Amino acid sequence: MSGMPINSSLLDWIVLSSKAEAARETTHGRKWTEEEDQYLRDHLGWLTDDEMGAELGRSRLGVHLRWSRDLHLPSPSKAPDVITANRAAEMLGIDVHKTAGWVDMGLIPGRVMPAGRKIRLINRVSFMVWACSPKNWVYFNPKKVKDLHLKRLLQLKQKRWADEWWTTAQVCKYHGVDARAVNMYVHKGWLKSFCSPVSYGGRHYDRVWSFHYFLKSEVTHKDFYFRHRGEPPRSVTPGALKWIKKALRMGWTCAAISRSMKRDSETIRNWIKNCVAR
Repeated sequence: MSGMPINSSLLDWIVLSSKAEAARETTHGRKWTEEEDQYLRDHLGWLTDDEMGAELGRSRLGVHLRWSRDLHLPSPSKAPDVITANRAAEMLGIDVHKTAGWVDMGLIPGRVMPAGRKIRLINRVSFMVWACSPKNWVYFNPKKVKDLHLKRLLQLKQKRWADEWWTTAQVCKYHGVDARAVNMYVHKGWLKSFCSPVSYGGRHYDRVWSFHYFLKSEVTHKDFYFRHRGEPPRSVTPGALKWIKKALRMGWTCAAISRSMKRDSETIRNWIKNCVAR
């Protein structure tokens, strides 16, 4: 018998069985230590069962049974301090693609759960802080929020903020101008706007366009207006016009007048064109 050749497939099976038996001897029956249990508590939801098992020298099944059956730890997606992107969307009353995309883009602080399925996990406190920030209300309507606790927090924040975001269409309607005038004022820096750094719908990761939003308090301020063609600027005072006319009579240049009034030359030139030379 000792001289008989051994089938190669049988030899491979013997080798694999020996390795499996050796692995069982190193893990099976070995008691879990407090340090290992704490490692599971600290890394559950951040590493997969395979990754934790490789670090601890345990099998994937052994790791899973330890944290779920013995330690009674909640699943990473059901931990009390986190919510999923799906749950966040339900709370806000919006489509889940938005919150999932915003997590991926970094708008909402979160991470992808280490598993086969792409489940986004969001720290519950961080999400509440994000949702209660007025600068983020351009992404969802606080009045349509479904979660009662969050809706109450938003109502209190809105009352203290005492302002709201307007779209370009609302600004156009209020001032009786078209979108081109609004865009020009934004481009020249005469009207401040908030331009979303990410896709509003959470889908267009490489978008090159974005909506502009404006604070109602700034758009409706008594000192702000859209100047129509031929209308003199309201920012020039009677005293300033009197000085400009006097300086022109003395032969001063536009640059000299601008330096004396601490204004840019373009502003002085417009004042002369629209108010003095008329």
